[in-house]
Amino acid sequence: MANASRLASRRDILKAGVASGVIASLPGAVQGQSAGNLITRPIPSTGEPVPVIGIGTNQFGRTDYSNVRDCLAAMHEMGGTIIDTAAGYGDSEERIGQALEELGLQ
Repeated sequence: MANASRLASRRDILKAGVASGVIASLPGAVQGQSAGNLITRPIPSTGEPVPVIGIGTNQFGRTDYSNVRDCLAAMHEMGGTIIDTAAGYGDSEERIGQALEELGLQ
């Protein structure tokens, strides 16, 4: 029975589920963001605002190119500007460059 005290009860799980549903149903402004605006923070050295969340691309070198292009297009449509990549991600950088050029975003 010692392990039972560490497990959440059904009541705790139901409370968490209801709370999550309520929060998810609130307008964006109540959740801490303005409708249609990204949450940003300034770069300390320049003051330039950048989104606090970017897109990771470590699988872009291993996935279908059309998915890469569609993902980057959707990111752009939502106002995203941060793309996290590295040379160790295989063909990821090449595919990102190709997709950005194809989408007219370079």
